[in-house]
Amino acid sequence: MAERTVLDERVEHIQNDVAEIKKDVRRLDDKIDAVRADVANVRTDLTAAIGTVRAELAGLRSEMKESIGEVKTQIALILGTTKASENALIKWMTGIVLTAIGVASAITFGIAKLVH
Repeated sequence: MAERTVLDERVEHIQNDVAEIKKDVRRLDDKIDAVRADVANVRTDLTAAIGTVRAELAGLRSEMKESIGEVKTQIALILGTTKASENALIKWMTGIVLTAIGVASAITFGIAKLVH
């Protein structure tokens, strides 16, 4: 019974190979579990980062709306000031023209009285 047959050697070789394959599979399982944990951590970090970005965007939107409102207010004030200045200039020019006409009329009448 001490003699080993070729079949026994092959079976022993296959058993050794299977044992090595099992060790390799266990190591791969451990590595896969580590990768899954890393992916879960990355997902958590990304979710947090996305939330932060969204919050910052919301803040920026609010600031932009406020700034745009201030710009619109300033534009309205400038337009109002411009229109008021324009009206004052028109009134001043009208007064100057009427005064010039009055002075011209007075000079004309004065000259007419002197001549006649």
